[in-house]
Amino acid sequence: MNPSLPIKWALLTAFALGAAVGGTTTWRLSRQAPHDASSQAVPTAIKLPGWSGEAGTPAPSLAVEQSRRSVDGMLGLRGDYATRVDTLRALLVVLPDDGYPRLLSGLAAQDNDESRRLLNVALRAWIDRDPAAATRWAVLGKQPGASMALRSWIKTDPVAAAEWVATLTDAKQLRDFSHHTLPALVEQDQERALALVMALPDDIRPHLLRTVVERFAQTDPVGTIRRLGAEVWDNGNGYHILSSALREWAKTDPRAAIDWLAARPSRHSLATWIGHLMHGEGVDWRQIAMIAIEMPTIENRQQTLANLLSNQGRQDPASVIRFLDATGDTNLRNRVLLAMASSYSGDEMDKTLPFALALPESADRNHKLGWLLSAWAKKDPTAALDWMSGHDDPGVASASAAVQTGILVNIARQDPLVAIEEWSAIESANIRKDSMQLIAEEWAKSDPAAAVQWLFARQLELLPEAGRSYIFSGYNQMIFAWRKSDPEAALRWVEQARQSIEGSVKNQVIHSHADPFKALGGDWNETADRASTAQLLTKINNADMRAKALENHVRDWLKFDRKTATEWLEKNPMLSAERTAALLIEADQPGSGTTFNPF
Repeated sequence: MNPSLPIKWALLTAFALGAAVGGTTTWRLSRQAPHDASSQAVPTAIKLPGWSGEAGTPAPSLAVEQSRRSVDGMLGLRGDYATRVDTLRALLVVLPDDGYPRLLSGLAAQDNDESRRLLNVALRAWIDRDPAAATRWAVLGKQPGASMALRSWIKTDPVAAAEWVATLTDAKQLRDFSHHTLPALVEQDQERALALVMALPDDIRPHLLRTVVERFAQTDPVGTIRRLGAEVWDNGNGYHILSSALREWAKTDPRAAIDWLAARPSRHSLATWIGHLMHGEGVDWRQIAMIAIEMPTIENRQQTLANLLSNQGRQDPASVIRFLDATGDTNLRNRVLLAMASSYSGDEMDKTLPFALALPESADRNHKLGWLLSAWAKKDPTAALDWMSGHDDPGVASASAAVQTGILVNIARQDPLVAIEEWSAIESANIRKDSMQLIAEEWAKSDPAAAVQWLFARQLELLPEAGRSYIFSGYNQMIFAWRKSDPEAALRWVEQARQSIEGSVKNQVIHSHADPFKALGGDWNETADRASTAQLLTKINNADMRAKALENHVRDWLKFDRKTATEWLEKNPMLSAERTAALLIEADQPGSGTTFNPF
């Protein structure tokens, strides 16, 4: 007998029954029999009559053997996707329940795009027919449609679905799929859901318990805490599980909720947990803040209160100020306001300044206002000036210098020359002195040579001789930027600038962090190749300056790379033999990290 005939017969049976949906159908097949010398190809076109069952009457299922042969025939079918999917749909009409695992496993094993699409069609049909069986096959086989199947099972029987998922041995599957089953189960049977979760392994339970606890908290938050709190708390690690119940409790009895927290051992301070309660929707922040004020165990009370009130302060600063006024503790009020004014957000400066304005008149108040307004002016000068114009306050007026500096810096980012023109028109020498370096730093981003020379000239005009020992402070990045674009020009200027102030500083020492020769080699953020920097320093004309600058540079170089630095010294005898030997000996000494500065 031709071995292809039983398969052909089984397929024809399935196809004929499947044609009931669409009448007479032509199926194009390319199924081949198993490898056998006598095998023949199935005819390429077969006319099949439609099934004449009455409307609504289910098609009879294939017998077990017919089912197996039909599934095998479907899995071996080749051709275009349309033919294969129509054939599959016809087979699904008559496929018995026990035929689905063989069909789906076979399609999954083929592992190609068309077979995966066919698998999805077959799995959906099985889900519609038996979501529990489809879920078990998909989950245990780790198939992509597992979540889809499980959701359908949950709709029909959430208890059975949840209990089956709870038996999974794969920890990730247990955790992931339980997130699907528990919400539905807890809606239907809270106690059963809780019992199911509590029976889970210790490493899985915390991930899932929150779902159940949140549902309990909606109806009985206090009972939930008393029943589960001690077990779940775990030194504060379980707070996220209990948070919804605690916040619900805090709405009706905040002192009792806080007392419960205070009695728990914790890895965080009590203030941390109180802060979490403050952010709960519907919680009276005033009550909780007042409880925090009265509790003797609260540490660093003013900063704690500032943190607790920060969220409300961003929404309504005036309400927080009124609350602090009502406490009757002036010292605490002012300390909290100062802390809140110090914790500003650059995007909400208008919500922070009221706390500084509410401070009593003092130098601290003026300083805080100047700091805040200057920071705001750097970011948004128009908004800062508009706000200032609406506040006739001595402290705001005294902050004008800081604001002007901020505005000049902001202008310098866009057009340094315009900023310099505005700077020149300022009458106050103090404002010009405070802002000139900030302007130069912005200018140096586009033209470091011009910025450095302008700043040096202005500092000579404005700085008293007693302050000139720091004259190069803050030049490092600007000088290094100039060196990267034109190293010899930068070197010549540094040498000339150093010589020009030696007479005016007399016996003062140029401080090490203000050494312009060192700046030629870079700063903490970026360092040039040390050999190239050493080579550049050999071009200093003044012999004494050259020797001292090289000695400083090589001393640092020896700390980082003794071998290369020593080789350079041997090839470039720019220092005396005596000084070279002294440097090498010094590098070998413990604690040789101190930097000698000869200037």
